[in-house]
Amino acid sequence: MGGSSTWVVIDEGCTVANPNLTNCNNERGYLFHRNESSSWSTRRLSGEGLYSLNTFVEGYLGLTGNAYYGFDTINLGLTGSGLPTVQGQVIAGFGTNDFWLGTLGLSPYPFNFTDLDDPQPSLLSTLRNQSLIPSLSWAYTAGAQYKNPPVLGSLTLGGYDTTRFTPNNVSFPFGADFSRDLLVKLRSISYDTFGSPPLLTSEIDIFLDSAVTQALFPQTNVEQNIVAIHTPNYKAGDDRPDGLSGGSIAGIVGAAVVVLVSIIAATIWFKRRSTRKVKISTEQTRHDTDEKDNTAAQGISELDHGDTAVQEADGWHGYKPELEVNDGSSGRHELPTPVKMHEVAGHLPVELEAPLR
Repeated sequence: MGGSSTWVVIDEGCTVANPNLTNCNNERGYLFHRNESSSWSTRRLSGEGLYSLNTFVEGYLGLTGNAYYGFDTINLGLTGSGLPTVQGQVIAGFGTNDFWLGTLGLSPYPFNFTDLDDPQPSLLSTLRNQSLIPSLSWAYTAGAQYKNPPVLGSLTLGGYDTTRFTPNNVSFPFGADFSRDLLVKLRSISYDTFGSPPLLTSEIDIFLDSAVTQALFPQTNVEQNIVAIHTPNYKAGDDRPDGLSGGSIAGIVGAAVVVLVSIIAATIWFKRRSTRKVKISTEQTRHDTDEKDNTAAQGISELDHGDTAVQEADGWHGYKPELEVNDGSSGRHELPTPVKMHEVAGHLPVELEAPLR
């Protein structure tokens, strides 16, 4: 809520910066469509009003960006609510993700453009000049969403809500530097660890910047211990991450890879061994079949009388033809035995007739 201009998220905050974000319009607090506003104006501004955001303090955290500046009308409530409407207010439309939501500028100081020597009144001073609020003061509480029931936030311009705080004499005057106007003096930081050194050796001024969630400390304090600020219902176990740690996950993944490789290697080894057994068994079966065929062939006689049997030529041996016929393509084999052949068993040999020569 600091600064003298009002920041709003424009279309580029979703279409360019977050094209894949579901419900981006709602996530970023809704969008401002400057081209659809009939009261939007960039009069007297160069480059269509494109300037760097006024991030003098936030720049130390690396948070910067550009914005389309212009002038428009601000309604502080819904139409018909009776709340003030002010015209010609400085609006900065941004799309960078460094600043997720828009902000309402509540600084009483005027806004200056680098190339325009004409200070523009802030929202708060405009309301005061038009007698819409009694003073330049304002009051804000963020509420307590974590309570049951939740406590809503509250913003009061020109005064404060007495029901939102306990009366006290504590006051925080504005700083002289308008870029760091809302300052508080931080005197000490401590945490209850026995014998621990102090986190802050001397008091420092801290700027309360509602545009960012970080707190900016001097370099000497940053180099010291870092503490965490928790909500009132915080429990010690809340710091424990859900699920397994990164080291545990890495160990499980490594073990799983080793087991998987071992299973694959064993599968390949058993498959090869099974294939080898099948091959050996097939060859053995073929060899046994050949031996049986040979044995059967050796016991078959061509003649069935009591003389020594003459075997037919098997497929493993060959006999040289005695006579060549048909151009040597085939021939008749001479039987290797002195015993005379009988054409028919049990009959006298008959001499075959031969053709005359």
